[in-house]
Amino acid sequence: KLKYIDNVLVANNKWGVYDRIENAEELKEHIRIYPVGTKIPAALLQVLFDNRTELTSCFKDKFCFLIAVDIYGDDKNEYLLNTSQQYFSYVRVYGLTDTGWDKIGTSWSTGKIDVEAAESLLESSDFGTESSAWRTLVIDDVRINFNGSKDGY
Repeated sequence: KLKYIDNVLVANNKWGVYDRIENAEELKEHIRIYPVGTKIPAALLQVLFDNRTELTSCFKDKFCFLIAVDIYGDDKNEYLLNTSQQYFSYVRVYGLTDTGWDKIGTSWSTGKIDVEAAESLLESSDFGTESSAWRTLVIDDVRINFNGSKDGY
């Protein structure tokens, strides 16, 4: 089924989530942010709400992880949103741009982390960043990032 939400034609998801979440504040109930105690910037929360059609796995008695961490190396936190419910794998990266908060990247993990295990590690603040050993291949304007291990997967 299709219906209009905010003047955009979208597929009616099986949970009817768009009928239940009417504002950005209500979206916070479906997002767990780490480190514990971190506040979601209001403008970022609004961006997430405006793009809630991408967040369907955060709903129906479930949640998504939002991790505040400097992933870009500019001494400013980016916000990593994991939307997978079974394994910690697909991540959207949100950052503050010249025009405001926006999705600035995506990534996939090279392994699967069970959501419960990830939650435990995140709650204990047992996470951080490290520089990549793999270089990025650049062909014209296309960037191809690599993940892996020299010892094999």
